[in-house]
Amino acid sequence: MTAKQFKGVHVEEVFRELDTEIRKLLSLVHEIKIDMVLEKDPQNKVEKAIVLSRRIQDELRGLRK
Repeated sequence: MTAKQFKGVHVEEVFRELDTEIRKLLSLVHEIKIDMVLEKDPQNKVEKAIVLSRRIQDELRGLRK
């Protein structure tokens, strides 16, 4: 496998992970909205969303290199 092919495989994996993580983040945001409407404390979900968004940012930054 050439370096270019290896990088292509790596990039595909990163995009698969990004797709999954972004879907999870959107679900969390939706759940947070529901919790707020129902006047429940969404703090735990907010913390999870922050951690997930940072992970997404790190993966996106890794694509720049």
